[in-house]
Amino acid sequence: MLKRFAAPLLGAAVLAATIAGSALADDKPTMGIVVKIGGIPWFNAMEAGITAEGEALGVDAVMIGPTSADPALQVRAIEDLIAKGVDIIGV
Repeated sequence: MLKRFAAPLLGAAVLAATIAGSALADDKPTMGIVVKIGGIPWFNAMEAGITAEGEALGVDAVMIGPTSADPALQVRAIEDLIAKGVDIIGV
């Protein structure tokens, strides 16, 4: 049961830390979450939560997940987020 709540709690903790650390910044912080694989019900629900909480907290939050469970595709997604200059990356 702990595993069921671990990822959303981690995401919420990262969002909270971001908001606390950037409260004085003029821009909206941007956050990208990279998951193991996109398009499955668990991560679809997680994406909805990330988007909703991002809007509620004033954070541009997105979730990215490769179409297959390939670590190389996750690395590519992380590199893409770095190139875009996001403020926070969660894996």
